[in-house]
Amino acid sequence: MTSIPATTAAAADAASDALPLFDVRLPRIACFGDSITQQGFSPNQGWITTLANYWVRKAEVVNRGLSGYNAAWYRVLLPSFIHELMMDAMTGKRAANAPANPARVWFATLWLGANDAVLPAVNPKQHVPLDAFRDHLRAMVAMLQQADIPVIVITPPPPDPKRWSSRYIDSPDPDRSIDTTRQYRDACIDVANATGSLVLDTWTLFFGPEAVYDIDVCARLLSDGLHLSAEGNARVGQALLDLVLKTWPGLNADVMTTAIPWHRHVDANDLPDSLTKNLHPL
Repeated sequence: MTSIPATTAAAADAASDALPLFDVRLPRIACFGDSITQQGFSPNQGWITTLANYWVRKAEVVNRGLSGYNAAWYRVLLPSFIHELMMDAMTGKRAANAPANPARVWFATLWLGANDAVLPAVNPKQHVPLDAFRDHLRAMVAMLQQADIPVIVITPPPPDPKRWSSRYIDSPDPDRSIDTTRQYRDACIDVANATGSLVLDTWTLFFGPEAVYDIDVCARLLSDGLHLSAEGNARVGQALLDLVLKTWPGLNADVMTTAIPWHRHVDANDLPDSLTKNLHPL
């Protein structure tokens, strides 16, 4: 890695020291989950990419998807993720009228269960018993709610077990089943309802109100029998946007203003004030 010459670095520091600092952080959206969340930033129409594009310059979307994780493992790390999300990473004094909560987290998605629902006889490492999964999920929702972060629980998507196992599982038997995954989906809905959280149900999103399993739909919306295809990502991303805007109309990006002005609103004859008039000094 090429190092920056000391004289250049010193000059940059001197230049930055001469300019006032402002709080330019954005509100945040946090996405917690497994590989389906981790892949949400995929350039192939990733569902989190849809959120980031919609709220560009309005919010920062944080992806904390961990491939292969189940609810038991994720529960261990969630407090650290919440701490990271909420802490004030900036130093220095804050103006009296600055936001009290530096993170200003709009909402978080919690999308687990696809790995918990694996069959214990085939994949005991990732399997989490249904009752334990429900308890872990409820505990994680409580952690987020205690941090005053609204939660959207997303249900594990319906799998195509044969397609998945034929490509990725070194076993003659599939490690997932439709009926078992449906039980974990139902548990997610139960926890969301019991905790007053929102829920996005992928089964009704894929199959309609009755959630009747359709292998042909799965072939379109899943890329490999488990993860989302481009069409599946697009459907989830749009459904999540629709749910958020229905619940919190104030998050409509089309009517929101930005603290840092659009270029057309910058007055070249009034610098730096026309750039910073809506920012809080540090």
